[in-house]
Order: sequence, then structure tokens, then C-alpha cells
Amino acid sequence: MPASSFLSRWFGPKQRSPRGSLLQQRIPTLLGLGILVVGVVAGLSLVQSDTASNFLPRASEDAVPRQVRITNITDTSFTVSFLTDLSAPGYLKYGTDQNRINVQVRDDRDKLANAVGSYQSHHVTVQGLDPSTQYYFVLGTGERSEFDNNGAPFAVRTARAISSDSETRTAYGNVLNEVGNPAEGSIVYLSIEGASPLSALVKANGSWAVQLTDLRTADLSALYTYEPTDPVTVQVQGTQRNETVNVDTTVSALSPMTDITFGAENEAPIVVDEAETPPPSPTAVPDTTSTDDSGGAFGSMVDEQTETTTTTTVTTGPVEIELENNEQISTQRPEFLGTAPANGFVQIEVHSNQPIFDVATVDSTGNWAWTPPEDLEPGEHTITVTYTDDQGNQQKINRTFLVLANGESNLPAFTSSPSGTLATPTPTPTPVATSTPTPTPTPVASATPTASPRVSTPATHSAQPVSGSSDMTVFLVGVGLIFFAGGIFVTRQSMRSA
Repeated sequence: MPASSFLSRWFGPKQRSPRGSLLQQRIPTLLGLGILVVGVVAGLSLVQSDTASNFLPRASEDAVPRQVRITNITDTSFTVSFLTDLSAPGYLKYGTDQNRINVQVRDDRDKLANAVGSYQSHHVTVQGLDPSTQYYFVLGTGERSEFDNNGAPFAVRTARAISSDSETRTAYGNVLNEVGNPAEGSIVYLSIEGASPLSALVKANGSWAVQLTDLRTADLSALYTYEPTDPVTVQVQGTQRNETVNVDTTVSALSPMTDITFGAENEAPIVVDEAETPPPSPTAVPDTTSTDDSGGAFGSMVDEQTETTTTTTVTTGPVEIELENNEQISTQRPEFLGTAPANGFVQIEVHSNQPIFDVATVDSTGNWAWTPPEDLEPGEHTITVTYTDDQGNQQKINRTFLVLANGESNLPAFTSSPSGTLATPTPTPTPVATSTPTPTPTPVASATPTASPRVSTPATHSAQPVSGSSDMTVFLVGVGLIFFAGGIFVTRQSMRSA
């Protein structure tokens, strides 16, 4: 039969008859409705079957946050850390209303580099918060994947504001991988019984640092008072979930702590009871900082002062910083340079609206360099550099400097401070020698944030975040509309041909 005859037979004008007219109008209409019903039923069946997972949009299991922990809770900040099986950008969104979570905070490394990176370990610190306030947050990996705590946002409450006049103390050290290189991206967790947990990210040079001055009790109601002999569990979590190292030590062995190496027998150092054999008292120096009512510390305009102690064990030079007192700096993120005893560490404090505590590594030539992890606000700041020897004796130096706002000075925006003349050192942490390195993975702590009774606990034992998505609803509506439109089209074509 010719094609033209076939087309004219089905779609061309036809001689109508009472019976033919009834069938030609009724059957196409029923056919269109049938297609619509079959399409909806098939769509529902497909979504309920496992086959749908092959093409429905959903978050990859590789991007799901694992081992979520909340640490470093203070009156104005907290930190959230987690792992992903594959490298992905990490962030969190938070707010005081669980229905309006819209303030985004990036990974700590992204803030420092001012660029978004992909990591398997994620360490996000939220700052500038209000004391005694409940905050809600969700975690994000990639561009569109966001995760909550089994249908509800995660929750954490900041501590109440407490003024602290205790001496600054920082726990710090190095973490190395199996071949002795810096274990960059690992996370160090410090747990002291009765205290809120702390954490720190291992930097590119292998160093880590945790501030102990504002350590809180487990319920966040008061500052935790620790003794030098208090036991501490230090857990290092590598970028892989099965990479963990646990070391039991004491508070007195944390500044600095001996190098921790993956795959090695990391023994706790032997520490002499400081209560029985106290170190020599340091030389008294007038206080160079004052504290405002809000708890923030501001440096005062003072002359150059250096706090030192006489000891027969320190044979290298004193701590120095290449920065003139009251010096003006035209960049908000300057690089500070200085000298200290070789192959050691210096603790750094910057007193401003948001105090900064960090550690810099001194290279084999006695030089150190440090850059703030975030921009400093325009105005007056005080930096304190502290070196602690093996006997606990400290050397300190303080400088007050002024960060100029844009347009206040014609000085060039120096990468280092204007008076800095030292070359940037290359930190070279010393690997720990072991005769027979034996990997000793240990069970990883629960992902449930249990740092404080004020932190919400997951609703399931697995504590795995659950992704919320409207993609399935959009898919079903789209399928229904397509089949509905198809039914109408077939019905109209049949009626025209009739």
C-alpha cells in the first residue's frame, strides 16, 4: 500500500457514519487517558524500585560527611570537623533560627588561601558569635549537597562569657606520615576528662597548635582548671577514616609535644611532676595588655619589653621579632619575621577584637615567619611571641603595631612588616626514627558530637547525616506533566482526523 494511501486512510478526511463517528471520538480519548494513567503508575513504580537510583539526582555517598565532631566551643566560636571519602569542598551554614540557616562559613584552609579547595578532612571554625546562644547548622560538600542530622539541623550552644586572667598556654607539636613527611590535613583532637574537647588542623609544615587558656568544663559553665599531671588523650585523625593514632600523655608534656608519626610506636613522654620540682620563677615584667568589659584583649602603647629567665640549659640566642614598637603596617595580613633557638617553636598571640593564638616553627638557622590566618582589622594590635625551653622556662617579647585602613597611608602593602628583613624560612620538622614501624589503627570515636551536654545528639545510632532534596518531587511532577501533555496531544490529533 502506498504511503500516501496509508496516511490518507488514517489522517485524511473520512466519510462519517453514526457508528464510526462514535468509535472515532471515544477510542482516541480513552487511549489518551490510558497513556496518562500508565505513565503515572509507571513513574511511581520506578521511583519505588532500586532502578531509579541509576538516574535520579542524589548526593554521592563519597561526599557524605563522616565522623562529625564539634570542638573548641567558647563564648564566641566553635569548630566542626568531619571527613569525606573523596576530596570535596567543605563548608557549613548556620543561623539562630533552624528555619533560616543562611550564613556560610568555609574551611579554615580556604579562609587562609582565600580560595576554595577540595579536601577529605574538613575543619570549619565559626567565629564572631554571641555568648550563651543556640546555633543551628547544616554541612555542605560540593556545590549542591547539604546534609543535616537525620532530618533536623545540627545544634550547638555557645558558652557564657567568662573573663580569664590565667597565663597563656598552648599545646603544640608536629605530626608526620609513615615516611616522615608532614601529615598535612590531619586533625589533632585533645581530650581531658571533665573538659570540653579541643581540635587543631595539621598545617603544611606538619605543625599543630591548640590554645589551652580558654579551656572550658564539659558543660561549658566555667573555665577548666587543669594540673600539669592531668592525663590527656591525643588522637590524630588522618585524611582516611582508618588512619588514626592515639597517644596518652599529660598536660605538662603538651608544650611542645613529641612528634607523632603514623605507623610508628608513639610512646608518651616521661614527665617530671612539676608540683614537686617547679622550674625557676621567671623575671617579673609589667603587664602590657588590658582587657575590656567584653572579654577582648587590646594592646596598650608601651615601650619594647622582653621577658627572659636565666637558665644554664639555653645556649642559643633570645627571641626576637623584626617589628618596631608602634610600627604602622599598611596591609591587613602582614608577615611577621623573627629569630629564636633553632629547631624549636614559638607561640604567637595577637590581641585584638578577635584574639589569635598560633605556633610558628623555627628552622635550623634560627629564623621563623608567621602570617595571621585571617585579616586583621584596622587599628591597634599587640603581638606576643613566647619561646618555652625543655625545662619550662619562657622568653617573651611584646610589640604594639597599628594596621592602617585603606587610604590612610602611602606606604606600600608589604607582605612582611616594613622592618622585616629576614628571608622566609622553610620549616623542616625532624622525623621520628623507629626500628620496626607497625601500623596500629585504633577504633575511631563516634561521630556523635558529645563534647558538651549542650550539644544536640543524633537521633540515630549511626549518626550519619541525611541529605534533604526536592529532586524526586520535581521528577515526579515532570513525568506526570509529560504524559498528560502526550495524552492531550493524541486526543486532539484523533479528534481532528475524525
